[in-house]
Amino acid sequence: MTVARRWDTIYPIYVDAKRPQQDGARRVNAKLALEWPLAELMAKACRMLGFEVVFEVRCVSLVIVVDRKAS
Repeated sequence: MTVARRWDTIYPIYVDAKRPQQDGARRVNAKLALEWPLAELMAKACRMLGFEVVFEVRCVSLVIVVDRKAS
């Protein structure tokens, strides 16, 4: 398995309660979604859970890349 395949990308839109789940933007149940998901805080939470995180700031969105083999 290559290193790149071990990583998952988490976009804040995936947990944004303001986005509809039907169009594929939000990927979690409304009960688990956040009103204002902040990528920096999501990255910090992933680090606190023991994941290796790369926090990328892009012009369109903020991205968190989590190594699922790290923990």
